[in-house]
Amino acid sequence: METINLLIAGRDVPASGSATFNRLNPISGEVATRAAAASVADARAAVDAAAAAFPKWSAIGPSERRAKLNKAADLLESRAAQFASILTTETDVMILAHHGADNGFTTKKFLAHLEPSLAICSADYDNQYDHPREEIRELLHEQGIRLMTTKTGDVIVRSSGDHTGAYQAINLIEKSGKELSRVDFVSKKSGILDANGDTLRQRYGLHKSYPR
Repeated sequence: METINLLIAGRDVPASGSATFNRLNPISGEVATRAAAASVADARAAVDAAAAAFPKWSAIGPSERRAKLNKAADLLESRAAQFASILTTETDVMILAHHGADNGFTTKKFLAHLEPSLAICSADYDNQYDHPREEIRELLHEQGIRLMTTKTGDVIVRSSGDHTGAYQAINLIEKSGKELSRVDFVSKKSGILDANGDTLRQRYGLHKSYPR
């Protein structure tokens, strides 16, 4: 079984004393991985390493910093399938990146993997960038994803009924407390939570590890 270590000073290291704890799959309850159980000494070592690295990082110019961040993004993208297998099981609502900008993050491929029922955009009514962008609106419509924005007021998401899977999204009208719209949804987990242990083991038998 995979054991997830600590990342301190850029190195993959076990906890002091090699202490570990079990990480459980929240759906099946089975042990998914083991993780290093960090001690106070480990936490101090991580803080000291970060403090030591800060002067060099802060002196890096924007071009080099961008290159490092792009490399990190490439590493995440290379494990997209691993992340997607977990996220698609649990994600019903997503917050649009950068107020719904068409910046290459909210893509058709990403939405197809994530399969949310609702997307929420945080943006002012008269924002100068016209967020959420029309391209993003069209993309969400094509994927059958409901869009709510904070242009007219807050968006509230709350469980409903007997709190075992149904939930509501409510778009309020600013400074009035009145509702602009209300939509009912059923969470992805509602069917999973009703399944028995054998069904869960069969469904998640090939997905027992979490992305690191």
